[in-house]
Amino acid sequence: MNHHSAHDSWTNDSDPLLSLSEVADHSAPPVDQVHRRASVIRQGRRRTRAGLSVGVVAAALVVGGVVIPQDDDGANRVQAASFLGVARADAADGADGDCRQGDNFTTRFTREQWTTSTQVAALSSWLPADSTGLPVRGIDVSSDQLVCPPPVPAATLYTQTPAKRGLTLWSDVAQPFAGDTGLENVTMRDSTAQLLHLPGNVMLTWVEPDGTRWIAQASGLDQASLVTILDNLTLDGTTVDGASVPSPWEQAPLSEPTDRSNVLNWAVEYGEPGDGTDDPGVRLHVTHETEPVATAAARGVDVINFTQVNGRLAISFTDMGGCIAWDSAGLAYQLCGSEDPDQLVSLAERVTRVEPTDPRVLAAPDLFETTLTGNAS
Repeated sequence: MNHHSAHDSWTNDSDPLLSLSEVADHSAPPVDQVHRRASVIRQGRRRTRAGLSVGVVAAALVVGGVVIPQDDDGANRVQAASFLGVARADAADGADGDCRQGDNFTTRFTREQWTTSTQVAALSSWLPADSTGLPVRGIDVSSDQLVCPPPVPAATLYTQTPAKRGLTLWSDVAQPFAGDTGLENVTMRDSTAQLLHLPGNVMLTWVEPDGTRWIAQASGLDQASLVTILDNLTLDGTTVDGASVPSPWEQAPLSEPTDRSNVLNWAVEYGEPGDGTDDPGVRLHVTHETEPVATAAARGVDVINFTQVNGRLAISFTDMGGCIAWDSAGLAYQLCGSEDPDQLVSLAERVTRVEPTDPRVLAAPDLFETTLTGNAS
């Protein structure tokens, strides 16, 4: 049974982005369906719904694993949509199974639950009142329950020389493709890989001689260059030897794998009171890091720009009215609400940690009516 959150009031059957967070069956879809869907949405001219919260998009990204950018309504903005799942090879109980199977759902915590949770306290963050000039519209704390813990990439590579490029590899994963329509067989690493061209990126999967399945996703690379890089990487079991990463590529630090299958989300919106339909304001979203922010480069370098927040790599993009994403101390941050990247960097560098029992937090309203409860322990 699927459990729906208070975000349901935003759902629109014609908007594939919003529907993604509520898909119950996350088994691999047929390749031809994936390809058609990706192409239609990227080429389609859709407007961003002004009331779209960071939380909805974040849930979709977590569930799907692979993000495909697409053009927006005449303003060179982008949307994000999940089509293929990068999932661990085995089910959480160790049985032979696919971690995409099952019913994922979102639970919204009550104020009483999250103000006493040490896990929520590890995420809770804040923007000073004078940074936005806006009142606090509300706070939301939720948890996306996955069947298995989210996979951590084996390597996330990126470069800006001579142009923006991105390459992410996952190991010990499930077969992402169902059927063979649209797939291309590519000879590499003394085996045959399956390759799928998607809008803005390509995705490959192959099995190493030791039986480990790998997935690679890349953007900004032609196919021949990608195959050459993958041929020359040294793969050791489920890891990538950093010494085999070619110059000028950089390797992003990886987060520690987690055994937790619930993905906690902390969200604060700043803006005039209301539902954000007319004025989405400024939105801050925090969760635990499971993949480096540089992974976004492998999903579409044409729709992201590299920048820095407090000297750390960050990614900016124009979706949702302009956003910036960065990692710090094991947390993944996203801040949206301005198409001026310099302003976003300035705001991001003023984000601070806050206790859930801070008077400013306690005085803030709930962003959404709590219709469900969850276990925050």
